[in-house]
Amino acid sequence: MVDFLTQVLPCRYQHSKKLISHDTHNNSYNYKFTFSVELVPICKDSVVCLSSKLAHQLGGIGQICVVNRVTNSVHLIDPNTAQVAEVPSTTFWRYPFGTMCISRNLTEFIVMEVEPIVKRAKFSGQGTISSKVRLINFFSSRNN
Repeated sequence: MVDFLTQVLPCRYQHSKKLISHDTHNNSYNYKFTFSVELVPICKDSVVCLSSKLAHQLGGIGQICVVNRVTNSVHLIDPNTAQVAEVPSTTFWRYPFGTMCISRNLTEFIVMEVEPIVKRAKFSGQGTISSKVRLINFFSSRNN
């Protein structure tokens, strides 16, 4: 079960083994095994705030990001630049970050007009920019 969780979700775990009984005549031991698994407290469409050091390590991505998806690593996208980054489990536990806002707290909008942003600011050392997401300026109407 623990192997399955580590392959599917970013998590860390601890295990312990406690001797329950021991039979000296036939040399048999009875152990109790305990596993403790800690999952990342982040879900899809959450808004997160990264530390400046982690943001720099991820190719200069902005510190405020949206979680695109959660697999065995956390996939982030910067809404200002469309830059994407992947945070593996080990990196997350080294530089943990929490959610600022979850998807239930967000407001749904209907986009009325869009204007694509053609010029993007690029710099050396910048991480991967998403080819699936496009930056736009938009005018919206609140959906009630």
